[in-house]
Amino acid sequence: GIDIRLAEGALRIEVTNTGSLEGTVRRRGRGIGLKNLRRRLAVHYPGRARFTLGEVPDPASAGVDPATGRVVATLVLEGEPCSAS
Repeated sequence: GIDIRLAEGALRIEVTNTGSLEGTVRRRGRGIGLKNLRRRLAVHYPGRARFTLGEVPDPASAGVDPATGRVVATLVLEGEPCSAS
């Protein structure tokens, strides 16, 4: 699911999906999109942006399959973006 909130001058976007980060195949170039995202955030929101990617247990599957989880990507942006030169 997608959850978007605005609170105390910060925009918080959270995207959740079933799955796991474990067991992903490491290939050359993997992660370039995440590196690019972090670079762009540093330019437009210097010191005011946070991005996290993690995994949490799926409460809907509690007691069913302990290996089932959810991948959560969270982006928090504080204030207005800076103009890029």
